[in-house]
Amino acid sequence: MPKRNGVVVEEEMGIMPIDDEAIEDLEDAAERGSVMSVSVVGADEEEVDDIDFDDFLKKEQVKKASSSQQQSQATVELIMPNSDRVTVVGILVDDSSSIGERYLTNSIIEGVQLGMEAFRGARGSDFFLHIQGFKRVYFSGLLADMDMENFKQEYYPNLTYTPLVTTALLLLDAIRKIAEGYRSKGIPATEALLMITDAGTWQENHVPEEFAEKLKGSSCYVEAIGVALPKHPQDEVFYKGIFMRMGLVEENIKTPSSNPAEVRHAINEFSRSVSSIATA
Repeated sequence: MPKRNGVVVEEEMGIMPIDDEAIEDLEDAAERGSVMSVSVVGADEEEVDDIDFDDFLKKEQVKKASSSQQQSQATVELIMPNSDRVTVVGILVDDSSSIGERYLTNSIIEGVQLGMEAFRGARGSDFFLHIQGFKRVYFSGLLADMDMENFKQEYYPNLTYTPLVTTALLLLDAIRKIAEGYRSKGIPATEALLMITDAGTWQENHVPEEFAEKLKGSSCYVEAIGVALPKHPQDEVFYKGIFMRMGLVEENIKTPSSNPAEVRHAINEFSRSVSSIATA
């Protein structure tokens, strides 16, 4: 297939290279409602592909976000714990717009806060937290440095895509690298990961089976929370299907309803399980 060198858009922007600046220009054009479709062209300016504008933009946004997160994770500073062992915990928080539309934002914030309290109550291990959404890393550092007020202000779910698997793979790698950094200094490190979502996988660069394959060679303890709509029993089947394809065992998949208390409880259960593992 010819190299995808650029795009032609209806707004008479001409041929644009596929880079971050072009994507920002296209995002602005999309907000004005002035772009309906794009054509991808090769180096000889011959059309390669005629695609839907929304699909093109969302896929490029996922690539941009993934690249940005990889750069952030590559520069994570290894902070020495106060205890003689550390538990590295990754939390993937869905920050797509449906979280806000279903009034789940505060439930997730409060659940994360309860989780932090459970970690603080654990004895014998320090905790390194890496909290990220689909587009950005919200916090990466020791539990003692976690500022919940900052997370409350910055966690604003408004994205139009949910690359759950793509982001989970990035997070699993980040946790492993941080844990390996501690082990290289003679500090025992445990790994744990929690995924929280209220949607399926959308605009992905990877498939669930890729996560399952990577999980096979990992010592990471993984749980997932799929928030179900009230009176939608099919949601439970849907989430279990996705997460089991990602290699999770059924008992580590929670499907609470969108009731705030159930969401908070599910997140807190994960934190208590990890605290028990960390201090065993």
